[in-house]
Amino acid sequence: MRSFALPRRAAISATAAALLGLLGACNAAEPAAPAPAADPGPAPAVTATPLDAEGRFLVNPRLLPAHRVNPTKATLKADEFDNERAANPQHFAITVPPANIAHVRPMVEWEPMRAITMSYPGYMLTSANATATFVSIAQHASEHGEVWFLVDGNQAENGLTSRILAAGVPPERLGSTIRFLHAPLDSVWFIDAGPLPLVDTQANTFAFADFRYYHERPLDDALPTVLARNLAGFGYEATTSVYRAPLTVEGGTFQSTTDGICFTGDRELYNLSCYDGACDEGIEALTLAQLQTHPFADAMRATLAQYVGCKDLVVLHSITDDGTGHIDMYLKVLDDHRVLIGKYEAPFSGQQATNAARLDDDAAFIEAYVKPDGSRFTAPRIIMPGSRNSSFGRVPFTYVNSTFFNGLNLWPAYPSYSDWNASRDAAEATWNEVLPDMEHIYVDATELSFYSGAIHCVTRTIPAIEAGDWVADGTCGGAECAAPAGGYDGVCVPGDDGLEACWGPAWQCDCNDCSTGCEVAADPCGGIPFAGCCDGSTLYYCEQQRVYSQACQGGCGWDGSSGWYDCSFSGVDPSGHAPRDCPGACEPSCEGRFCGDDDGCGGTCTTCTGGGVCTDGVCVGACDSCTPGTSGCDGDTAWTCAEETSGCPRLALTACDESGLTCVSGACVERRVEPEPDTVDSDTRETTPDATSSPDGATAGPDATSADDGAGGGDIGVGGDTSGQAFTSRKSSGCAGGGEAGGGPLAGLLGVLALAATRRRRTSV
Repeated sequence: MRSFALPRRAAISATAAALLGLLGACNAAEPAAPAPAADPGPAPAVTATPLDAEGRFLVNPRLLPAHRVNPTKATLKADEFDNERAANPQHFAITVPPANIAHVRPMVEWEPMRAITMSYPGYMLTSANATATFVSIAQHASEHGEVWFLVDGNQAENGLTSRILAAGVPPERLGSTIRFLHAPLDSVWFIDAGPLPLVDTQANTFAFADFRYYHERPLDDALPTVLARNLAGFGYEATTSVYRAPLTVEGGTFQSTTDGICFTGDRELYNLSCYDGACDEGIEALTLAQLQTHPFADAMRATLAQYVGCKDLVVLHSITDDGTGHIDMYLKVLDDHRVLIGKYEAPFSGQQATNAARLDDDAAFIEAYVKPDGSRFTAPRIIMPGSRNSSFGRVPFTYVNSTFFNGLNLWPAYPSYSDWNASRDAAEATWNEVLPDMEHIYVDATELSFYSGAIHCVTRTIPAIEAGDWVADGTCGGAECAAPAGGYDGVCVPGDDGLEACWGPAWQCDCNDCSTGCEVAADPCGGIPFAGCCDGSTLYYCEQQRVYSQACQGGCGWDGSSGWYDCSFSGVDPSGHAPRDCPGACEPSCEGRFCGDDDGCGGTCTTCTGGGVCTDGVCVGACDSCTPGTSGCDGDTAWTCAEETSGCPRLALTACDESGLTCVSGACVERRVEPEPDTVDSDTRETTPDATSSPDGATAGPDATSADDGAGGGDIGVGGDTSGQAFTSRKSSGCAGGGEAGGGPLAGLLGVLALAATRRRRTSV
């Protein structure tokens, strides 16, 4: 659900893939994964939902969910995401827990709410079905309370506004019931990155808890604090405190009751093991009893008790084929004594038999659980619809992922799939049975569901009580903040958003992970961001800690569908987060680099050894006049020609005779002793070597001309007799290859292909 785990890089081009196929005899590639089986159900009729050639939903990598943490892909430190956090510690620094935790509880979803909150970046306007889901939520929820949209610019606000009005929402609701706040955004998955409201049961006010969120989405990770400091935009008279906990967890895998019984899934424990440095594949095979006492469960339970007010943590099985493992895909806490659990019914397909057993075990465990006050839960069941095919494989759908809002239950359904009509009707009957006093409205969530999310995944409700600054703001006096007890008392400096960091709870450290230290290396790209920037008609962007540049014949501007600057576009980032103009001139560096090497600013270095001149990335002139990869003899002197890293050909000479050896084929070898001639009768004619033949083993020099005695002639080296030819690199070819290490056109081609696979832009001018 929701957090993007795959790298934001362009896939290898079709041409490159074809070339790799042709080279398969030399470098066996991993076989392509088989295509998922054809969807047994009817093809979807949602015209706005993109399909591939096989009729499967075509996944947009930008919206991909945070599937399992990949232990082979370590987080790249001092990247642009760390730089964002380092520049804004007031959004990310771990704080002390609430001092009033004894009478604090996490919000519950059935209590009275003031607002339902969503985030909507402008690039979502191209996703018609998903956008219609947001519009439908706003349409129905605005009849029961306020609707808040966090948007990343006027494009997103105007696009939503026009669609909301077209859906029949009265214009007077805009600006009153339906409101917008502009903020930088990464994604739509607000439940995962947004705040968890905390309720002070004595003061009857709320504050926010905030957890570490996905590394590659720092803008979303900042949203709890951004929202807390801008509540005035939604009519509040006060800001609210934000308690940032040393725990990585997404909101979709946390639910609770008013008496502090909190729930999560075993996938969360697996992810915690990965963040700890070694993914434990055995966690999801543990029994439910074993999960409750697992060390990561104990650590999470302790942190939630300190920061959120959980009295206990119940860890349940996650379903196996959901990319996120979030509990809101199969579980809904209805009230303090009931937990709705999904169910699969025979005939099963794919992983359904396994997941049916896991959900049955979850329901039985919940009903057997005894709360601290001695009471128990019941676990009513609701049908799960099944799964659908996408270009990334089969994806499970759900009817459970709903949002409660002041007597309204907005739950997901999929009207385009007629084979699910019966299960949808059964799910609707269940909702009416378990919550007869609520109004149940299903919302088409087809496109969002292909990304392992639905209604609950994109919403967070805010309790209908006053916001509370549980820790009063400090005041800036000189270099340090004058703070109240428990308040921030560090250096009084503004972040790059202009907000002075002299407010909120005290920090435990200056970053979002106190255990690993807060030092961030210098920006290797000199301020050039991953999203890129434009210097006139030249594009610059930072990737893999290097700056790349590209001359754009069709202009340089903002590509809203990709979320970065690129060639053949115009305009700027509408959110204002990524300025078009590059931040000053990039300082090139050629230390330790030679002709043709990247200078760090998108140009090339020009250093040549031997007095040569760098021309088109190759050193020309003043280098030794020989062909790299060749060798030979000049009398008893062996010579070889190799290409330096600067691109300059260079001769290496060895005087074989100084070691009592002779030269044969460019190598020093033992001299061959000629045999004594046979004794013959005086009348037998003697046979002697031809006096005019060349010395045994002599070969032509690198630029030889014929000599009268047949020996290779000409001096070797600078100033010697040469033919004046221009020497170029001729590295050996073939699969196993000789010559220089890593040489050969195959290695060079594969190097280009590897770069194409990791660079996020194809060359386009």
